[in-house]
Amino acid sequence: MDKDTIQRLDQLTPVEGFNRTPLDKVILYRSESPIRDAIFMYDPCLVFVAQRRKIGYVNGQQFLYDPEHYLVAPALLPFVCDAEGSPEAPFLALSVPLEHDTVAALISQMEAPAPTDHAQRVPLYSETMTEELAAVIRRLLRCLQSPVDCNILGPQITRELIYRVLQGPNAGVLFDVFSSQNKQIKIARALRHIHEHYATKMDIESLATMDAMSLSSFHNAFKKATACAPLQYIKRVRLNRARDLITVEGMTISAAAYQVGYQSVPQFSREFKRYFGYSPKDAKANYPIQRGG
Repeated sequence: MDKDTIQRLDQLTPVEGFNRTPLDKVILYRSESPIRDAIFMYDPCLVFVAQRRKIGYVNGQQFLYDPEHYLVAPALLPFVCDAEGSPEAPFLALSVPLEHDTVAALISQMEAPAPTDHAQRVPLYSETMTEELAAVIRRLLRCLQSPVDCNILGPQITRELIYRVLQGPNAGVLFDVFSSQNKQIKIARALRHIHEHYATKMDIESLATMDAMSLSSFHNAFKKATACAPLQYIKRVRLNRARDLITVEGMTISAAAYQVGYQSVPQFSREFKRYFGYSPKDAKANYPIQRGG
């Protein structure tokens, strides 16, 4: 990304974290502190980084997105990530939604690419940035500085951006996801339910029933999407949220434990240390972090 892109994105992100724009679901992000071992879950989108970098980990794979690489996340998929950022050089990124109707309409007019090995694995990939894409992003950022331009030109520019991504060497992943979404949509619904209701008592049978799937089918599909069993994933979400409450919001250890659904503080402390490698007390004293998207 060039200096003009960085400068415009810097101007358009006055606050830490998410900065919404006049274009629906187009989000700008700013982080002035590093992020470590945080669980993120994007809605289907493209993520373009203007400054610094982020690395996502899922199913044993690593995905780098930085000024030279963008992230394509066509399905709701959780992953752990690390990101750089400082007040002098913040992490700056742009997220563009992959709306089903828009992508499906474009795919219907294009020739499907040959399958790739990448497409055989998780529905997520990192792609090399091109000058053609960078030019579209520059136009989109200029558009975001004018509400009138957003209304008239914004949808056309985002559609062009998605079209250019669909011409990329790994676009077979996008074609696969948007051509057959049934099971992925069901797992996405379960993941969203977990992230919204993690503090409540949750059993796998209810999640499977909610998605009209057998218990074994749900378990296998869930593990394929997240690289862990449903109960393990729920625990990860609770522990990551508890760490935020302790290190970012200053909550006491016992209050954080109860807030995320634990009934026993000693059990919470044991599982916290087993997962992160340090105790909640150590986290409160030594691991202040900032979370974002």
